[in-house]
Amino acid sequence: METKSKAAEELNKIKNLVDEVYSLKLLADVAEKKFKDAKNMLAEIMEEAEVDKMQGDECTVNLKLKSSVSVPKDHKAKQDLFDYIKNEYDESVLFDMITINAATFSSFYNAEQEKKVNEGNFDWSLPMLKPHERMSLGIRKRSKKA
Repeated sequence: METKSKAAEELNKIKNLVDEVYSLKLLADVAEKKFKDAKNMLAEIMEEAEVDKMQGDECTVNLKLKSSVSVPKDHKAKQDLFDYIKNEYDESVLFDMITINAATFSSFYNAEQEKKVNEGNFDWSLPMLKPHERMSLGIRKRSKKA
């Protein structure tokens, strides 16, 4: 009887923590949106006023123009860009710049691993990689029952 009571108590603690985590997530989402909105408003006002630096009581903010470019999506343009870098500099510069999206690569690796396991190769791995596993907590809003 006492074991069931302890188990029920533990489950109740977990449920309460689940509810607290979700409440905090909602608060964080609201705070993040308010922060983004305030930051954008501040940047617009400073730009209109032609003020590039301002000190507050607890921080200094500065406004500066930043530019960025994206790697082309189509293969020919991408290859042309890579060829330019290799010809202008050398292959090591290109390798320093090339990155693979971590989520995309992890999905590729996991699919490859699953394929190998389905083929009966349970020890498959790529020797140059050191996979690591971690627990991930997913949070989603519960649907309301009618």
